[in-house]
Amino acid sequence: MAGLELAVNQELDWDTEFTSNGFTALIAGIGGVTVATIVVPSSLRSKLLGATTRLTGVFAALVLGTGLFFGGSLLAYIPTALIGGIVLFAGLGLLEQGFQGIRKGLPKSELGIVILIFVAILFFGVVQGVAVGILAALVFFTVRLSRVDAVESQYNLLKQRSNKSRPIPDLIILQEEGCRGVVYQLRGYIFFGSISSLTKRLKESFSGPQIPLSMVMDFSSITGFDFSSVNSLSLFLSLAKDKGMVVVLSSAPKRLIALLELNLAPHTFDSLVLVENIDKALEHCEDIIISTWKKEVEVTKGRRKDLLEQASHELERHLDQQIEFELLIEEIGALLASRHYKKDEKIVIDSLGEDIQLLFTGSASARDANGERINQFGPGDMLSSRQESNKPTVEIVADIPCLVMVLTQSARRVLENQEPELALKFYRYLFTRYFHLGRS
Repeated sequence: MAGLELAVNQELDWDTEFTSNGFTALIAGIGGVTVATIVVPSSLRSKLLGATTRLTGVFAALVLGTGLFFGGSLLAYIPTALIGGIVLFAGLGLLEQGFQGIRKGLPKSELGIVILIFVAILFFGVVQGVAVGILAALVFFTVRLSRVDAVESQYNLLKQRSNKSRPIPDLIILQEEGCRGVVYQLRGYIFFGSISSLTKRLKESFSGPQIPLSMVMDFSSITGFDFSSVNSLSLFLSLAKDKGMVVVLSSAPKRLIALLELNLAPHTFDSLVLVENIDKALEHCEDIIISTWKKEVEVTKGRRKDLLEQASHELERHLDQQIEFELLIEEIGALLASRHYKKDEKIVIDSLGEDIQLLFTGSASARDANGERINQFGPGDMLSSRQESNKPTVEIVADIPCLVMVLTQSARRVLENQEPELALKFYRYLFTRYFHLGRS
């Protein structure tokens, strides 16, 4: 249909065409005749001859209708040369439009399929030619699809970490050992044509000087998979288990998990970590790296000393911030309102942003509509629904019992009018903690 629009250089009203064709088919069915269809060659031939009025269809119907009364005897009065000329002219016009007209607009591969269909029809017949064209198109589509990289992005924990708030020593460990956790975000449809290149890409992680402790495979952008890809993926997961690598599957489809359970040995399947989103996967990967480092440090005592030296500056800065925060809370004193929250209780946040809410003790997590954690807050953090992530925050929930100190808009005005120096010190603290650290 699109080819007809391109050939006549006109946008057609297909709703009207198909509606009319449907009513025609109903009427034809009452008479017990062949169902009517849209014939592209006839329509194109009418365009080439300039017969684009409604009378063309009327005369065509009258000519066909005469066959009901006179049969084939009318053909004796029509010169054979005339019929042959019309057929030859129409055929040459269609060939010219079909080959010359699209030669420059089609890629060479697709033009080759068109020529293949033409040759097959010429030597074997229309049905065989159409079958050859469908088969060639499927092969071409499979080849092109197999060339699409199934890995949308690849990175390690030095580039991106989870939203979980961690103590400074653990952050230093992740800064030093983050390369031991790799992440592969997959995309598209995984099938026999692409799984080979995918597993080859995954196996590249084994070729480095140090095999990663954990690998995250994120399936959130996967649209589907076939059974052959499950077999190849099962072989890779078995190899990863033998290498001592923990594989974390994020957002894996339930059908994929069920097939992996059938294809993998029980001990291999049990070693897989299944989580619902990429943040949970990154968090689990971080836990593996941190716990492994702490086990290894028992053997190599010097590494603990190096960690303390690297973390000393960060610890000192963090302690200074906490001391400054607690002194500010003490100085502002009566202007602050305190709110206590139990574990898993939703923290009420001012949607207009007029109140400043500071987490004094405990920890809380900002979550989106799907319950996925966007950020985690610790003591001294300002609770806000505005985050760095593009996902809007729906609620902030207390991870453990929390104490929140609230400076309302009216109290802030009192602070600015009566204690301008203290207000400036308070705003400087907020600016230093959030803007200097790159937080919103």
